[in-house]
Amino acid sequence: KIRLSLAASLWDFRLAEDCDGNEGAFACDVHGGGVAYAAEPDEIINYVSAHDNETLFDNTAWKMPSSLFSADQRMRANWLCSAVIALGHGIPFFHAGDEVLRSKSLDRDSYNSGDWFNVLDFSGKRSAF
Repeated sequence: KIRLSLAASLWDFRLAEDCDGNEGAFACDVHGGGVAYAAEPDEIINYVSAHDNETLFDNTAWKMPSSLFSADQRMRANWLCSAVIALGHGIPFFHAGDEVLRSKSLDRDSYNSGDWFNVLDFSGKRSAF
């Protein structure tokens, strides 16, 4: 799915090889179809996190437990996700603070949670985690 994301989910993008080893597969047929549906890159908005729910850092923190992954591995995973969005075709959408590993303390709905949860500190001296 990363290749499709980098190709802006273009339905007529031809993959050199799909996950099943089929050569020259069209993106619209990969993974049972439905993954690639855009005709042009400007028809797709790529993102891995948005203002609602947890931040990207929160997601990597709870989906990649410290018992299995080091802090460096979780940081690299966070930046890899952001790099796919930045380098892929399509319109990139970034949640403010993804680049500085911003956290909202795993708060799924921080709208009424106040400044402590929603702070965006680019100095790196303060964290909500």
